[in-house]
Amino acid sequence: MLSGLSSAATAIDVYEQQQLLIARNLSHVNTPGYRREFMVLEEISTNAEPNGMDPGEGVVPAQVVRDFTPGAMEKTDNPLDIAIEGDGFFVLDGPEGELYTRHGAFAIGENGAIVSDNGLALLGLGGSIQLPVQASVYDMQISRDGAVMV
Repeated sequence: MLSGLSSAATAIDVYEQQQLLIARNLSHVNTPGYRREFMVLEEISTNAEPNGMDPGEGVVPAQVVRDFTPGAMEKTDNPLDIAIEGDGFFVLDGPEGELYTRHGAFAIGENGAIVSDNGLALLGLGGSIQLPVQASVYDMQISRDGAVMV
């Protein structure tokens, strides 16, 4: 294939992948805890010019990177809407092991367990975090270091 056509085909492929990534970011713009992703590109080359200069043959996606810059925090009336300032993740008990998220919308599930919006238990150092039977979410306090007290 001619070098120019190869470069153009590569550029079209990369452009399509970038558009899909942008579409995914836009579709999650209102998803709490979602982190945008962006593509890092890498130049490819197969031949060097006789003068030693590398003309480049185009670019390919080297990797997709997630941006962990914190988003804006919004106050809600739910005492179980929790946000993390700085680095860190909430740890959930997933079906195949621990899952990590920054989405902090929680509720009280079975047996007083604090659960995510899809029913996965929030984990602490000693396992799932559960409120005592007689306690309400309004009896609970969460310290800045993440300790849950009732």
